[in-house]
Amino acid sequence: MGHDGLQSYGPEWDGHLLLLHGSEAERLSSLTAWIRRGLDRGDKVICAEGPRPAGGSVLDLVDGHGADLAAAAVASGQLAALPSDRFYPQGDQEAVVEQALAEGFPSVRLAADATAAFGTQPWPAHLDIERTIDRLCRTGPVSAVCQYAHPKIEPTMLRELIEVHRYRLCNAALSVAADPRGLTVSGEIDRRNAEVFATAVDSAVTGGERVLRLDLSGLEFMDVAACRQLLYATDDFRRLGGHVVLASPQWMVSWTLRLLGVDQFTGIELAGVSEP
Repeated sequence: MGHDGLQSYGPEWDGHLLLLHGSEAERLSSLTAWIRRGLDRGDKVICAEGPRPAGGSVLDLVDGHGADLAAAAVASGQLAALPSDRFYPQGDQEAVVEQALAEGFPSVRLAADATAAFGTQPWPAHLDIERTIDRLCRTGPVSAVCQYAHPKIEPTMLRELIEVHRYRLCNAALSVAADPRGLTVSGEIDRRNAEVFATAVDSAVTGGERVLRLDLSGLEFMDVAACRQLLYATDDFRRLGGHVVLASPQWMVSWTLRLLGVDQFTGIELAGVSEP
């Protein structure tokens, strides 16, 4: 599997996406792919940006990262940068979307580098803005990618962010998205992102359902840390009678799960295992 950010993933690019990046290069790689998808779809793409140490617009930084973004998109107004102080006051997100739709665009994409913004306001107020963006994504032709520096996010904040984004996230080589039966997990899970994976699973098992299905068909690798976090995250759920189905794992992933005896724990089932 490649490590080119969101270029590795599919439909979960759209909607309310949580990007937990470990580096600026990782953030820009993912943001570049997300912007390109919006331009290809004919969306209005708006990047809310804060001050950058190196100066210049986030559009310049993305362009220099290899996006080859067409100057025509900026000139036509399809691609625009917006100062974060015009985006983050509560309620301004709706006005931004309404203006973009009034310009005649069929849909809107909002990109926000949120790490800097949440340091300037109380965390509950920041979550309220995230909920507003989530509502816009659920009720209108809106997609958003909210970017956070993973090392700066405390565990309690991480859980709240994952819940407000409805388990639609990308971190390092990992993608997790909610589906009607549980979660779809793609990419790779190792010590870099096992905590993020576990938090998404833990949030999912508190929803009241008695069966959690994890679609692992797109998961190419998981290590010991990932297996351990899976067991920890579902421990209470399984002890109370919950059932975890690990569905359609690729052969290498199923081999790891069996080698470590994960399938022997009460309440865990391997289903649809592929053979080498």
